[in-house]
Amino acid sequence: MSEIDEQLEKRICGMCVGETFLRDEILASGSEGKCSYCGDDGVTYSISELADRIGPVFEANYELSPSEPDAYQSMLLRDKESNYDWFREGDSVEDVIAGLAEIDNDIAADIVELLSEQSDFNPFDDGGEEDPFGTEAMYVEKPFDQYRLESMWQAMSNDVLHRSRYFSTLVSEFLDELFEDIHDKTGREGPALMTVAPDEGIYLYRARVTYDRKKLRAILEDAARQLAAPHGRHARAGRMNAAGISVFYGAFTADTCVAEVRPPVGAQVVIGMFKLLRPVKLLDLKALEAVFVKRSFFDPKFQSDGEKCQFLRTLSRRFSAPVLPGAEDFDYLLTQVICEYLASIEPAIDGVIFPSVQTGAERANAVLFSRASSVAMPPPGTKTKFEIFYGDDPEDQEYYLMDFPPQSAGTVPKEPTVLSPLDFAGWHLSQNDLEDLTPPEPTLELVADKIEVRTITGVAFSWDSRSVRRYLRESSDQGIF
Repeated sequence: MSEIDEQLEKRICGMCVGETFLRDEILASGSEGKCSYCGDDGVTYSISELADRIGPVFEANYELSPSEPDAYQSMLLRDKESNYDWFREGDSVEDVIAGLAEIDNDIAADIVELLSEQSDFNPFDDGGEEDPFGTEAMYVEKPFDQYRLESMWQAMSNDVLHRSRYFSTLVSEFLDELFEDIHDKTGREGPALMTVAPDEGIYLYRARVTYDRKKLRAILEDAARQLAAPHGRHARAGRMNAAGISVFYGAFTADTCVAEVRPPVGAQVVIGMFKLLRPVKLLDLKALEAVFVKRSFFDPKFQSDGEKCQFLRTLSRRFSAPVLPGAEDFDYLLTQVICEYLASIEPAIDGVIFPSVQTGAERANAVLFSRASSVAMPPPGTKTKFEIFYGDDPEDQEYYLMDFPPQSAGTVPKEPTVLSPLDFAGWHLSQNDLEDLTPPEPTLELVADKIEVRTITGVAFSWDSRSVRRYLRESSDQGIF
């Protein structure tokens, strides 16, 4: 019997395979036999069956690393003043397979021998190519293919921007695939979906810009309403919402909040600090940058899930890409569509955490979707009066807000206005429809004694600089280079 035939006669039990998915597969579909490696009787695969199972997974996920330095590395090696030392990256094929299936190296060596026999490599026909199963071959993990989902993203973008904005099958299919298991996605810094509770001491800051004393007074005397998310026709289109859709944009620090509203020098910014009244579930786009595949290499869905994770890692960059003034209506469409989708899926997601564009993505903002955007209002009848007290220096000013409680209990307060079907464009709405339009319970409350007014005295910028070189050419027919 030849050495290969002897190899084919070997059997391996499921307990000699550490990789959970593969071990369970052997125990579920193998046959009774004696393990050639541990000597125990049990459910086994032939070593050739195991090689047939490992081979395609190895080929799909690993590739040979460069066997020689590239041009730049060669230049460094030739540089006498450089201490650069090149070495080949990767692991041997035996070590890769041992790690992939979590098997001992003697078992991996048998697998490699069988795969080598099955390969098409011929040193005489493949002159100059490296033996993929040779002793010097080194392997690194392949990056996931980005082409399929990137192509789908471009097609979806084209549909949203130029074809069917509201009823696109292509858009819904792409987003269904991309976010089908978003509730289970985990990054190296934690889960992509985080729950923020009221007792965690996390606040959201929101600001309004004013240019005159009259408007400042109006904002401060009705701060909860003025700093809350606008509703109806007052809700302008933003990065995460279409016009008319009420969402609450907030920052996690007051400084970030001021940067986001981009106030000019001389303006005043009223900043409100809001606390949570209930837990909210937020999708953290920064956590998606480190999302990884939790599936086994041997799971049939490993490749598609890997491609999805690779794409999700870029979502934060796509959401926080700067948009120039005047281009918002067009450039915000994609992020608006995605947020509308996320706001509609179950289990419910209350909002998104995304990097701040104005601070160079060093800090974060949050947007709370419509269901979580309501702010608690003061009791009906509460009055607030704004006063300024001046010191000896005219610039020495102190701002005060004086709250007057509602009227005495003996006075009947005015009944709140109840909307009727005629108050809506769809005047035929039923009572059930009207109940669906009732604002949800408040999620946020303004911290009344933490309002701040900042007068902008200067603006700082950060930038990347590019010098422009100039050359004199003898003729306009000459090329640039």
